[in-house]
Amino acid sequence: MKKLTTLLFTSTILFLISCGVDPLKYHDQIETAHEKLIQEQEKLEKVLNEATGKPDQKAVAVKQLDAFKTRINGLIDTVQKVEKLDDDAFKNAFIAYAKEMLQIANNEYKQAIEIGTLSDEQMTEEKEKKEQELIETINKKFQQLDNDLQKSQGEFAAKHNITLQ
Repeated sequence: MKKLTTLLFTSTILFLISCGVDPLKYHDQIETAHEKLIQEQEKLEKVLNEATGKPDQKAVAVKQLDAFKTRINGLIDTVQKVEKLDDDAFKNAFIAYAKEMLQIANNEYKQAIEIGTLSDEQMTEEKEKKEQELIETINKKFQQLDNDLQKSQGEFAAKHNITLQ
């Protein structure tokens, strides 16, 4: 009887382990969302660069900003649906990262569009300085967010014996 109980217990544990969430799949789902967010940010920045000094391109830049925010919200929803693992710190770090990117979109990027699409005649030294400050703020915030996410990713990878490339 004792052997049967031990066998059943062992079988149950092995079954539960085999049915658990695959850490590599979990990681890859979150990393894919991160890569997509970066691609969307690059698209936004390309449009903003092309619209610089062109008031007639402001609507295009605003449309791209709206698309960026919509895509971020979609990526947040996607990652929130990733099946829970024993520790969701990496998942939560991505969600925090994406939500902060939304804040940057609603604040710094929005202001950058307003200033950046001014014509040369409308641009003042003060506005030019403000635009440069916005760019520096965006870059600084993005770098900090990226560092925080990479740290969380590294901790997750170490815990689950995943080799990062």
